Amino acid sequence: MLQEHLHHLPPLTSDDLATLQEVFDQVCKKKSLKKMSQEAEDMAATIVQHYQHGVRDPRQLLRLLV
Repeated sequence: MLQEHLHHLPPLTSDDLATLQEVFDQVCKKKSLKKMSQEAEDMAATIVQHYQHGVRDPRQLLRLLV
């Protein structure tokens, strides 16, 4: 079922990935997360999920996550 859902999401561009990386770095810093931790990995997945569902503004993503 997850595979079916993934096929309907547009691919991420290099600009998207740069934005996501910036947000991830800021969230990790603000929450004192080690980037290789399970919590950081879960946070990365959450960031991508929000982004793919329309939350494209980095400031809005940060407000949702910290």
